[in-house]
Amino acid sequence: MIGEAIEPVLWASYTLERSNADVPLTDSDSNSSMGTLRESMPVKTREALAVSARYREKRRGHRMNSRVPVRLEWDDAKGRRVRVEAHTRVVNPYGCMVVLEHDLNLEHRLALTNVATDTSNSAVIVWKGNQRPEGGWEYGVELVAPEMDFWGLEL
Repeated sequence: MIGEAIEPVLWASYTLERSNADVPLTDSDSNSSMGTLRESMPVKTREALAVSARYREKRRGHRMNSRVPVRLEWDDAKGRRVRVEAHTRVVNPYGCMVVLEHDLNLEHRLALTNVATDTSNSAVIVWKGNQRPEGGWEYGVELVAPEMDFWGLEL
């Protein structure tokens, strides 16, 4: 196995089982807490192998589950200003995930205000989840020019 090329996979990690590893056995009659080495027994072991950086999760910052009150504003197709109050589900220094009743498209531009700190930032919809059974959609919102303390949290 050692020295063989390993093909990368598309998920975060995988497990390689080896059947030829040996685990030393100890004699329990010894006075030592570790016992004395008696013999070895073949067992299957698992070795976690890291996936190359190319396939790792590509997050720029640490995510935190946090319910922060936010206000989102945008212009609808008729040019009317839409203002919605919501709460985040997840935040990171570069954006958040929020659930909205409105059906917005990817790359939709909006203004995001953190109601708790009364700070605003331009934002864009970068991810849209499936419609939720209770109504609405989960959206990934990216801050255009993020300030690292936008959420008022240590991230």
